[in-house]
Amino acid sequence: MRSEIALIIMDIIMPRMDGIAATNAIKALEPSAKVILMSGTTEQLPTEAQADAFLSKPFRGKDLVEVVQTTLQDLKPVPWVVLPHP
Repeated sequence: MRSEIALIIMDIIMPRMDGIAATNAIKALEPSAKVILMSGTTEQLPTEAQADAFLSKPFRGKDLVEVVQTTLQDLKPVPWVVLPHP
């Protein structure tokens, strides 16, 4: 049985594939996937990112909870998709 993912939260800066490229790849495979990006190097979501929400680090726990709740309001879990390594 396939697991379902409700939400993906990741940093923009990651090894191998950055969060923007990963988000765009996820959205290309599953447009309804919910993605929250975060970064300590920028204060707003870059325009090329297809994420559903953005958090600027550092953030407070209540900010994370609020963004997660807002992002998941119309939750429809999607099947887990394994992205190939570049």
